Amino acid sequence: MQVSKWFKNTCYAALKTREQPRFVDPLNITAMACLAFPLCPLAITEAERGIPGILKRIRAVFEKVGLKYNESVVVRITGCPNGCARPYMAELRLVGDGPNSYQLGGNQNQTSLAQSFMDKGFEKPWKGGSSSTSTPQP
Repeated sequence: MQVSKWFKNTCYAALKTREQPRFVDPLNITAMACLAFPLCPLAITEAERGIPGILKRIRAVFEKVGLKYNESVVVRITGCPNGCARPYMAELRLVGDGPNSYQLGGNQNQTSLAQSFMDKGFEKPWKGGSSSTSTPQP
């Protein structure tokens, strides 16, 4: 299939004038979320639409404890326990377990399945919702 000269020139011009991002937060590079609502019929809570706010809160915690801006962790968020975004092999995972509710867990080495730290640990994490009062698991 031949591509027209006009199309090639238009594409090259668009690429030349396009601004490249100056900085991308390492958290955004290593994070992954499933589609969840509204596309997945198995979803029971948000994932993809909530991840920007969640990553901002994680970055704020990093800054509060003095971690450098170039440090990152592997964050995975899913809207149900099926694990489409591979949360069970993440350093920090949020797995949807009910409407606006997540299980919090992780594994720092990523060498085995992530352990669950807290059931129903977060509610509406991207809208400033309050945390539930459940206790962490041993």
